[in-house]
Amino acid sequence: VGRWEIVFVLDASYDKSLQVLKDILLSKDCQENAGLVRARILVQPTAVFETSSDNLGLTLADRPSPFYIEIQTDTILERTGWNRDLARPLFDYNDIYSVSGRCGHGQGGGSDMVGRCGADVGDFSEKWDYATRDAVIVTATNNRGPIIYRPEALRELGFFDEVNFVLGDDDHDMNRRAVFRGWY
Repeated sequence: VGRWEIVFVLDASYDKSLQVLKDILLSKDCQENAGLVRARILVQPTAVFETSSDNLGLTLADRPSPFYIEIQTDTILERTGWNRDLARPLFDYNDIYSVSGRCGHGQGGGSDMVGRCGADVGDFSEKWDYATRDAVIVTATNNRGPIIYRPEALRELGFFDEVNFVLGDDDHDMNRRAVFRGWY
């Protein structure tokens, strides 16, 4: 809901992803979507993997946006207004820099996990979903898929660390750095 832009990063995609995206973006349904302000597609010909792809997409995103949302390619979002629900804690609390629509947990995982961390839990029942969707649970770290960020916090943190965390734990590292700067 609302006005939004979308940025696609095709990281060494040698299949028909580019044509599929073009077909979708030029479709009647997409053209008639009043909320879609702009779509950008970055074709990265050599594999740079998730961390660099995320940074590329985040730096291409429009600057005046109140927040950025990252959606991984294996995520399907079906409920209208999911983006508004995900953004609600950012509007309610000035010290929250990111909110995960997937899960959160303590540093190192463990038994204090909330949401879809770890094992594949399948579909959640509507009862579970609606009973907790307005809750804000602060954890030491949260995970992508989808995840929403405050743009000013991402810039302050220097985005994801591509040097030390190329293929994993970059989101956990960013959470650790955020806490040192007073973000949750």
